[in-house]
Amino acid sequence: AIVDVLLTISHLSRLSAAHARATIEHARVAPLLAALLRHANAGVRSKACNLVGNLCRHSDRFYAEMRAHQLVPHLVICAQHADPSTRKFAAFAIGARRPRAGSCARASRA
Repeated sequence: AIVDVLLTISHLSRLSAAHARATIEHARVAPLLAALLRHANAGVRSKACNLVGNLCRHSDRFYAEMRAHQLVPHLVICAQHADPSTRKFAAFAIGARRPRAGSCARASRA
């Protein structure tokens, strides 16, 4: 069930900046993602990484949340995980953080 919810939110966030903004501002997913990036199930970790990447695609709005909840160190750990899907989506999430007015550099210091 968690994987299905993450997949749905991720697809919506990927579709448009408006959906991503609603997820960031109204759903307040960052605290939950911090826990899900450490989940025992690799499928959950993988989908959580994918959602982080999709939230970063359209704007830098999610970077402050990433910093506040220290998501980047968790993504780095996921990028080294044995599960190939987790590694792939962690790399996507890390790469989706494009530099926008210095926000990416600030998020990286999280």
